[in-house]
Amino acid sequence: MLRKLFIARFFFSNPLDNRPTGLYVAGMNEKSETGGEARQAKREALIERAAAIFARKGYRSCGVQELIGELGLSKGGFYWYFSSKEDLYREICRAQCRRHREIFLELLANEMLDTDMALAVTRRMLDWFLDRPDDMRLIMDFHHESHTPAIREELSRLDRDWTRILADVIEKLAAKGLICKVASSEDLARQCLVFFHGVLLLYGAQGDKSAVHEAWNLFLRRMFLSDQVRREGV
Repeated sequence: MLRKLFIARFFFSNPLDNRPTGLYVAGMNEKSETGGEARQAKREALIERAAAIFARKGYRSCGVQELIGELGLSKGGFYWYFSSKEDLYREICRAQCRRHREIFLELLANEMLDTDMALAVTRRMLDWFLDRPDDMRLIMDFHHESHTPAIREELSRLDRDWTRILADVIEKLAAKGLICKVASSEDLARQCLVFFHGVLLLYGAQGDKSAVHEAWNLFLRRMFLSDQVRREGV
């Protein structure tokens, strides 16, 4: 009797929620690990599909009902995986930026750290975005929605991560005398991030890769390189 009451209490603890909270916890513990892995895999697949939808339509133009329809979910199914549209969007932001960071670090790991490598990596990263309009539109959309507290908090955290990564590269290059000494590597790293987003906006407005490369190379010459490297050319 007590066992039945225990299960019933969990099962009916939240009658407005479509998620099977109680029986999963009280009666299916032996399947929890497998079920959790399957749910996470499904959640990640939904995040990837939703990213393409938001890239195409934008966050504000895509309502929950429309999103649910395109994902092929019921309303209860959607809220089983995500607490809100904002929650899903924040997860997309995390997943996309994590992927970009991994690509950048992979490019760095494949080369010896010198000025030519650093310049080549930043150009290749820039071209990676220019050749992937969905990713570029998502980045622009993320920043457009930065007035939303949760999105702003997530973007701030990601900017801090990128600042640390770039500052570390700047410090290593400066220690080798390959770029100008700077008072603050983090300040310069932040300027890089701002300008990088700026050239993506430039490409979005003009669609001219050569103009984007020219603007980026000019920034690198003026902000990064030592006088000797400037004379030799980028």
